[in-house]
Amino acid sequence: MTPEEYIEKLKEVQRTLDSVKEDLDRAIDRMQRRIETGYEHLEKDSRLAALAGREYVKLADSTLLEVGTAKIEY
Repeated sequence: MTPEEYIEKLKEVQRTLDSVKEDLDRAIDRMQRRIETGYEHLEKDSRLAALAGREYVKLADSTLLEVGTAKIEY
């Protein structure tokens, strides 16, 4: 892997983790709205957002393993 590819992969992970944060923010927001309004569907929306974040974490994990074990070729 070239240094440029290495950097791009790390940026990819960073973007993926940004998506995780967005999903967790969405999950928190939905649950807060559930508490305020009592609308049951918001609880389901919150869980789905949290699960989406989990999938992004798994994707980031795979990419980080690839990058962390890659040989950098100059």
